[in-house]
Amino acid sequence: MGVHEFELAGIRLDSTTASGYHEAVAEQVMQDGHRQDQRPDLTQLKLMVAVAEPHGQMSARPVSSGEKADDPWYVPLIHRVRGLVGSSGMLYTGDCKMAAFETRAEIVAHHDDSLTGLPLTGETRDHVDPWLGALVDGDQDATRCWDDDRLLGGGDEFTRSLTGMVDEQPLAWSERVQIVRSVTLASSQRHALDERLHRAEAAFQKLPPEPGRGKRPYRAEGTLTEAVEEIVARYRVSGLLQVTWHKEEQVKTTYVGRGRGGPHRPTRTERTGRYVITQVPRDEAAMQAAKHRLGWSPICPLTD
Repeated sequence: MGVHEFELAGIRLDSTTASGYHEAVAEQVMQDGHRQDQRPDLTQLKLMVAVAEPHGQMSARPVSSGEKADDPWYVPLIHRVRGLVGSSGMLYTGDCKMAAFETRAEIVAHHDDSLTGLPLTGETRDHVDPWLGALVDGDQDATRCWDDDRLLGGGDEFTRSLTGMVDEQPLAWSERVQIVRSVTLASSQRHALDERLHRAEAAFQKLPPEPGRGKRPYRAEGTLTEAVEEIVARYRVSGLLQVTWHKEEQVKTTYVGRGRGGPHRPTRTERTGRYVITQVPRDEAAMQAAKHRLGWSPICPLTD
């Protein structure tokens, strides 16, 4: 057995799952929970991991039951790591699940730093459009990042002031927010957007069925509108396609009663209609605006 000293530049935090063919039993770790491996039939446990950088040395790995969310486990794990390290001033790195306001405040309160992506939900969702607008549509310049002669991306940084409560004590700190664009991520998102548009257009082509046995046309405009909105939401193409439709009317005249018709026999006129989609053109201006905003992510490093 040996004890070795190694360089400690920071701590990376993350979570993973382990699946198994177990039944979910109360109070046990194997439970049904949110999954990302396309196996909803399996139960799972969750493993939180703290790894010392830059060498990847495992520092702590608490286990929790598989139905629990990741967010509440970051603070207890940081407390555990802080006790093992025995000092402050550490850089804790994690994904957007570590970006909960309470977690960031806890890190600052103990004179540590963090580096994490901000989730596009909650308060950030309301702010990210103005942040991007200043870079994409406004006059604010972005700083480009290069790897020799290869462009990696670019972005900008600003500082904002925050206040909160930690252990019933008020806390104030400044937070650096970086808005960065990755060329690789933008390319991947552009491909995904084109794929969603193709699928949405194909779905609209099949939406109003041609007249035929066993096929129900859209008789009410409201019903067709709901179907259009469902496709737009499913493929996330709001504002990118201009769907138009019109009503086709059919007029049918029949004689009243049985028997053959005659010049003096009364008739009855029946009008039926169905709504059909006529065009699904792309809004090119909206397309260009959407593509200009691809590849951007808000990142949050902390400072005292």
